[in-house]
Amino acid sequence: MIGIFLRHGAGNNLVEWNTIVAQQKPTFWALAVDKTASTNMLLNNRVRGARTGLLVSYAFRLVAANSLFAEIAVGDPPGHLGAIHLFRSSEVRLLNNRIERASDGGITLLFSSDTKLGGNVVSESKHGIALYHESDSNRLEANLLVRNGVNVILERAFENAITRNRLEASSNPDFDRGGNTWSRNFWSDYRSPDRGDGVGTEPRRIPPGGVDRIPLLRAPALEPVPVPGWSPAPVLPQRHMDRGSLHLVGEVLWANRVVEYV
Repeated sequence: MIGIFLRHGAGNNLVEWNTIVAQQKPTFWALAVDKTASTNMLLNNRVRGARTGLLVSYAFRLVAANSLFAEIAVGDPPGHLGAIHLFRSSEVRLLNNRIERASDGGITLLFSSDTKLGGNVVSESKHGIALYHESDSNRLEANLLVRNGVNVILERAFENAITRNRLEASSNPDFDRGGNTWSRNFWSDYRSPDRGDGVGTEPRRIPPGGVDRIPLLRAPALEPVPVPGWSPAPVLPQRHMDRGSLHLVGEVLWANRVVEYV
């Protein structure tokens, strides 16, 4: 079952202020975007209890921001896609999202490039942010990843920039195969003399092939990342209670939708 689905060329959509709650029949995908070639925006949505929070596949120029994903696939067998999953997508902006307790991972990119991940908070999940298999030229900046199994995974992903992130209290060390640029990140377990400007004298190694040569000794203040504006005028807020799935195709604005599965 799917909560809200944008597909097959749907563009110029604003999906905002929705609440999707999975109950006795959990949604497989709470939010899904597939095969879209123009800008769509998903803002200020709340998802709780789904097996996958947001699935984005073959999409271009999507903005997903200021949303909450909680209790994703908790108690289910492993093998779901996590809170936010990008597959073969590009120029996506994932900004200021909060992810809590995602059993199959927080944010995952697979064959996806030129994406900015900024201002996100991921906690108590299988991983914080993971980039796999040709997920190249992405930027991870000003994210807070805390108490995850692994905070950052870069596996066969290259030319990514990882900067000004706070990486705290993970169960296992971060992983980078190599070929990426780490700069000015903070790790809660990093210890080194101060070179005089709040940067440690020793580089921080990210096994097996990554290194941050400018690791911070003090956690940077993380402010929300600016979200691109929406040009069409949004609809007036309304309250709805619907059953089943909502498919949004074409230039449609939906606001304040509540989708509840019982």
